[in-house]
Amino acid sequence: MTTPPVFTLPAPAPPPRRGSVPLAAAAVPVVGAVILWLVTGSLFALCFAALGPMMAVASSLDARRAARRERRRDERERERLIADLRIRVSEAHARERAEAAERHPDLARLATAPAELWRRVPGRTAGVVVGRGEAPSSVRVGGDGAGADELRRFAERLADAPIVVPVEAGIAVMGPEPWAAAVVRALAVQLLCRRPPGELRLAAPAPGWAAGYAPTGDASLRLAPPFGRDDVVVTAVAAGAAPPPACAAVLTLTGPCRGVLDHEGQLRTVNVEALSESQAQAVVGLLARRGRDLALGRTLPDEVWRERLPAAVGTGLAAVVGMGVGGPTELDLVADGPHAVVAGVTGSGKSELLVTWVAAMAAGRGPDAVTFLLVDFKGGTAFRRLASLPHVTGVVTDLDARGTRRAIESLRAEIRRREAELAAAGATDVDHPAARMPRLVVVVDEFAALLQQAPELAAVFTDVAARGRGLGIHLVLGTQRVTGVVREAILANCPLRIGLRVTDAADSRALLDAIDAATETERGIAHVRVPGLPIAAVRVARTADDDIAALSAAAGAAPAPAVWLPPLPARLPLAEAPRVAAGLVLGLADEPERQRQEAVTLGREDTGLAVIGGPVSGRSALLAALATQDPTAIVLPRDPEVAWDRVTAVMEEPPAPGVLLLCDDLDLLLSRYPADYATAVVDRLVELVRGWGVRPVLSCARAVGVHARLIELCSRRAQLRLPTRLDHVGAGFDPATYDAQAPRGRGTIDGLTVQFAEAAGPAAPGGDTVPVWRPQPGLSMAVLPGAAAVRRVEAALSGSGAEVDGPAGEPGGRDRPRVLVGDSDGWQRAWARFTALRADAELVIAAECAADYRLLTGDRSLPPFCETGRGRGWLIAEGRPARRILLPGAQDRRLRAVG
Repeated sequence: MTTPPVFTLPAPAPPPRRGSVPLAAAAVPVVGAVILWLVTGSLFALCFAALGPMMAVASSLDARRAARRERRRDERERERLIADLRIRVSEAHARERAEAAERHPDLARLATAPAELWRRVPGRTAGVVVGRGEAPSSVRVGGDGAGADELRRFAERLADAPIVVPVEAGIAVMGPEPWAAAVVRALAVQLLCRRPPGELRLAAPAPGWAAGYAPTGDASLRLAPPFGRDDVVVTAVAAGAAPPPACAAVLTLTGPCRGVLDHEGQLRTVNVEALSESQAQAVVGLLARRGRDLALGRTLPDEVWRERLPAAVGTGLAAVVGMGVGGPTELDLVADGPHAVVAGVTGSGKSELLVTWVAAMAAGRGPDAVTFLLVDFKGGTAFRRLASLPHVTGVVTDLDARGTRRAIESLRAEIRRREAELAAAGATDVDHPAARMPRLVVVVDEFAALLQQAPELAAVFTDVAARGRGLGIHLVLGTQRVTGVVREAILANCPLRIGLRVTDAADSRALLDAIDAATETERGIAHVRVPGLPIAAVRVARTADDDIAALSAAAGAAPAPAVWLPPLPARLPLAEAPRVAAGLVLGLADEPERQRQEAVTLGREDTGLAVIGGPVSGRSALLAALATQDPTAIVLPRDPEVAWDRVTAVMEEPPAPGVLLLCDDLDLLLSRYPADYATAVVDRLVELVRGWGVRPVLSCARAVGVHARLIELCSRRAQLRLPTRLDHVGAGFDPATYDAQAPRGRGTIDGLTVQFAEAAGPAAPGGDTVPVWRPQPGLSMAVLPGAAAVRRVEAALSGSGAEVDGPAGEPGGRDRPRVLVGDSDGWQRAWARFTALRADAELVIAAECAADYRLLTGDRSLPPFCETGRGRGWLIAEGRPARRILLPGAQDRRLRAVG
């Protein structure tokens, strides 16, 4: 036992000293005021005398406030220390409680820990744990001050500690008959677990739940009168009756598992243990078997390794999985199955058995004889070691909703495939000589967790259980519980049953028609029920990693074909995408109902593709992949000015029919145009599609807006991840297909789940540069948005040698450039002069004056698009169409200005 800890609480901080009144400081203003009055003769000077008392009062109040603040800080610090110390005391209590439970285990610990049964520990056989309650603690707390007494009381009492009564004291349990009988059973069975055979026997008449328990000894345990002087007495007493003289401890029940213990003059409230007759029978049966094995010397080996076991001698899927009392134990899913259920709680060795069984079935057989589909709902840890076997077609871990659908479709597809192959071969079942088909064993660890996560799979497993024998599909279902988990329709088709340690006798009976699994306490001991044979105990063999590696090397065959396809990759670079003979690769489609994953393409017959997805969903990477595959594709850049020029150029020289026109973020591009330009762009693209057979491939975040006309012209539509389910539904997609956790590039097309291909680099090339306007000799007029722009342009033009004047200036000669610069309002005020000079002058209009463009030029057609805020403008001269220019003095860091 560890040394009892002692904690010390620091002494509280002393109270802060009370500050004195500053009399001297208060008197100085009074004296000063009197002197000032005497010198000046002004009565107002005496007002300063009041400052002294006021300063004294203020100083005193400030000192009190500082003292209160310091006191509160000390109180908070002490509260923190007390809280910290309380945590340390609780931790010490937990250690003390664990040590007490180790010294004096209750029935729950004795019955579930084989090493504790009949263990020779000093003082253990002399007492019995009546229950758990409050007991004195060895933890001590020193110190004084606020909170110390309460913390000291807390430290001195240990809650939920085992309450031990000497065996010779005798225990009377008073209360209602069902409650008292259940508690007496628990106390009696606890004593039988503490005393080994030969030291304690049940005195006659023995209760029914103790039938078969035969240890003998000098001391007898009596549960009913008459009581002898040397008997160990544990008896039930009716409520209100006097306890027997042989009982020094009286337990009065106040509830089914709660009571008050009266012993040695102390009353303690305790939580007690209780056993039903079936539970008591299960534990006593375990003790009886353990006693018989010890007496006969018949015990199972402590450890067995699979590679040291002999080879199986049976046919079918015979496999040696461990050692029984009579030698190696062999299981055969074909002869003893076709299906099996393995039950065992966590820590019983269930996963170890499943791994060994799979390895033993694979030994001596190739993937052409047997294949395995492993389903692990404990995170994949149990079956990860078996993944290297060529027989394993896949290891499936926890499924989400989409994984569940894939699982259902994959299993159904395998059933259909096997039915078709048997029909084509003219075979009635897999044993027919014409059927060349490996058996498939589906092994599930944590079957209950699988059904809880994917309840739709219950119908599939029921179908496989009913039809699996003829199709060569076998189920091995591992579960912690049987009752309420494994359906009767499945259990009826699983005659091979294996029970490791379970906690409920009902589960053992449902599985084995016996309570052997409920009374088992050791890890790795399995109770096997084969039809027509008695239940046999088996020490399950362990399988080493080297053993599995040797099996993989010995198989020397190609891996088995996948039954359960792996999920789509999280990324699909274009270089890793499947190659196709015709068309452009879009991505890899998942088709579990056909047991395949094949490429999805954009063919020549497709009139267009609309890709709808949110930010960082992979839509730009998909368009880049298409542009990489088709160098002839026309790509619209994201720059609205360059995109306008590109569309205009394509309209002037239409391409051949079938050429791809790619536009990424079409809705974002159109949003940067004014309404008339956006409509014009869409009109031109629609004309290219309808009139010239151009195939649009566009991406956007929404399917509504001015670009909806183009989406309607696309024969196919791909959906990528959108920010919300509302956006998903608004785009016209099924709400059930929304996946907020979908990786980049994951989406759907034509009803298929697809991982779309991606390529690095931008899909759209850059555009042309914009020239700086340099006025030619003669007259030019510039229309600018405001006074600041006018000053900036005037300064730039003057520095280049041009003559600059306002709207009222004279035209000048033609031998050197002369520019009349004004804002839109100024030119409109001089409208007559503007129209008179317009015919012989070149005209420059800033992009910010686009609203006045038609008025100033009389041209109703749209000029080349100029984006505002970038120093852009239009140049109209010599009857030529408007050109885009960069105004002198403007700054545009995105484009390189040229002359």
